[in-house]
Amino acid sequence: MFKFLRKYNKYILAVGGTLLMITFLIPVAFQSLLPVAAQGRAAWAQVGPDGRDKVTVADLTQIQQELQLLQALPPLRGVGTVDQPEHWYLLVREAESAGLIGGTSSTAGMGQQIAQIASRTGQRPRLILDTLAKWDGVRRTIRLYQDATKFSDRRLKHHARRAFHQVSVQLVVIEASAADNPPEFSEAQLAEQMAKHAEDLPGEGEQGFGYRLGHRAKLQWLSISADSVREVVENSDQLNPVALRKHWRLNPVQFGEPDSGGEVPDDVRRDLLDTLTKQTLDEIAKYANDQLRIKRRRLTRRGGYLELADDWQDMGFEKLALDIQEKFLIALPQFHSVGDRWLEIADLAQLSGIGRATTYKFGEIPVELAELVLAARELGGSQTMLIQQDVAGPPLRGDDDSVYLFRIIDTDASRPPQSTDEVREALVADLTKLAHYQQLVGSGETLRQQAITGGLLSVAMAHETLVRRADQVSLTDPQWLELQNQFQLPFSSIPTPLPTIEVHKPTVEAIIDHALALPQDVAIRNLPKEQRTLVIPVEDRLCVLVVQLMDQFPVTDEFYASLAGAGRVQELLQNEELDQGKRTQDEFSFDALAARHNFVIATTQPATQPAATQPDQGSAEQRQSAAGR
Repeated sequence: MFKFLRKYNKYILAVGGTLLMITFLIPVAFQSLLPVAAQGRAAWAQVGPDGRDKVTVADLTQIQQELQLLQALPPLRGVGTVDQPEHWYLLVREAESAGLIGGTSSTAGMGQQIAQIASRTGQRPRLILDTLAKWDGVRRTIRLYQDATKFSDRRLKHHARRAFHQVSVQLVVIEASAADNPPEFSEAQLAEQMAKHAEDLPGEGEQGFGYRLGHRAKLQWLSISADSVREVVENSDQLNPVALRKHWRLNPVQFGEPDSGGEVPDDVRRDLLDTLTKQTLDEIAKYANDQLRIKRRRLTRRGGYLELADDWQDMGFEKLALDIQEKFLIALPQFHSVGDRWLEIADLAQLSGIGRATTYKFGEIPVELAELVLAARELGGSQTMLIQQDVAGPPLRGDDDSVYLFRIIDTDASRPPQSTDEVREALVADLTKLAHYQQLVGSGETLRQQAITGGLLSVAMAHETLVRRADQVSLTDPQWLELQNQFQLPFSSIPTPLPTIEVHKPTVEAIIDHALALPQDVAIRNLPKEQRTLVIPVEDRLCVLVVQLMDQFPVTDEFYASLAGAGRVQELLQNEELDQGKRTQDEFSFDALAARHNFVIATTQPATQPAATQPDQGSAEQRQSAAGR
C-alpha cells in the first residue's frame, strides 16, 4: 500500500489538491453568483389589476434585446417608432391579452430574412423568431382596432374615386400686386390693418401680412483693402532677388528645382507676393485688435460682457485708421458708418465687402457679420459669441483677405411698430394688394370668358405672367403615395403642389370636384372650353387661378383593389373623417397603455444595470406619474 502511495504520490497530490481547491472556491462562487441572481429577480416594474405582477430586470434585458431588433423591422403603422422598453413591453402585453401572440407560425417562410437580421444584429435566431412573432401580434392588434370602424365598399370606392383621381391642367396664376400708383388710404384704414398684424413678422401672418419689426442695428466699420496692402508689398524690398530665390528653393515641389543661372519664374514671384500680403494683413488684424483692447483692460466683466459707464467711448476708428497707415505705410483705411438709418439683419449681408466677411474666433465654422450682430447682448445675446453694443467686435476677413473692423453703435430689438409711420410703406403696399385681389375676384367671370374665347395665353399676356402646366393634379400626390408604400409610413394624404401656390388643398379640391362633375363618358379634351374652364380665387395667397382641364385619369379597379386590400383606403378615410390616426396613436401611447394595465416602473433601479440600456429616470418618473393618474 505504501509502495503504491510512494509511486503515485504526485498524481494523488495533484488530483487531491484540485478537489480541495474546488471545495474551497464553491462558497466564494455562490457568494458572487447570488447577488447576480438576486438582481435578475429584482423588480423593474409592477403591472396588473392589483399591481402585484412583477416584471424583473431579467425580463427587461430581453425586452431591450427585442427593442434593438425592432430597428431592423418596418415601423408599426399607427404607432410609429417604438424606442422605449416599457412602451414595447406594454404593446406586447396588449397583444397577448388579445390572444394574438401564440407562437411563431406567423414567421413561417421568413428563414432568409431571419438569417439576414441575425448576421446584421448578431442576435440568436430564436430571439429573432420570438420578436417577429410579437411584432406581428402587435401589428395585428393595431390593425384590428383600426378596422373596428367598418365602411361599406360603396363608401370606400367613392372616397378613393375622389382621393386618387388625377387631372392634367393648364393654368394662369394672377397674383395681386401693389400698383405703381396706389390708391389713397385713410389713417384709420392704415391703423386698422397694422393692429390686425402688429405681432406677426412679415410673411408669417394671415395672407402673408405682418408688421412686427425684426432686430435692427446701426454700424460703423473700417476696411483695410487687400489690394492696397498688396501694392505696398509689391513696391517694397521684400521681393528682392535673395528673397525670391530663397522662396523658390524652399518650394521645389511647387516650382521645380532652382536654376542657379536662370531668372526667377513669375509664378514664384506671385506666390511670394501673395504670401507676404497675407502675412501683412494678419499683422494688421492683430495690431488693430490689440489697439482696440488696450482701452478695455481696466473694465470689469459680468457674465462675460464688459461693464460700460454711461460716458464710455471705445477707441475711434478714425484714429485707428491713422495709426494703421503710419505703422504699415499703406493707404488710409476707409471709414464707413450707417448711423442715419436702421439695418435689418437681412440687410447686413448686402453690405459691400464686410457683408460676407467672416471670423473663425468662435470655432472651426466661419461666422459672418449678420450672425455676430444677431448675437449682440442687446438683441438677445448668445452663450458662445459675446458681442455687445459700443464695443468693437473681432476682426473679419473678406473673400480676398481684406480686413474689416466693426462696431455696433445702436440696436433696436424686435418689437411691434409703435406707429403707422414706422411701417407705412408696407401697410400701403399690402392694402393695395388686397384691393387688387378683390378686384380680380370681382372680374372672375370676365377672366373666364377671356380664357374661353382668346385662350389662356391672352389672359397671361394681359396680366404679364405665364401659362403653366400641371400633369398630375391629385388630392394624394402619387410620389408621396409611393414613398409611404415603400417605407411603410403611416398613411396620409398630401395634395400635388401647384405652380406658384405650392401645396394648397382647397384649390386642388376645386379642380378635382369640377373634373368629376363633368361627363365621364367623354374625354375632357373633347368637351367645349365652357365646361372645362374655371376661375379659382385663392384668398390666403392673394391670387386668382384661371384653369383649363386638359385630361383626367380615373382610379382603375385594379388600383383600387390593391389599395383597399392593403387597408390604405380605409386608413385614409379613418384619418381624414374620423381622426383615426390620432386616436390610434393615443390609444396605443405609453400613457394610455400604462393606465390600462396599471403599469408602474420601480422607483429604484439596480445599480449594476448597464448604463447603455438603463431607462431614463426622469422620463420613467414622468411616466409613472402619468400611469398613476
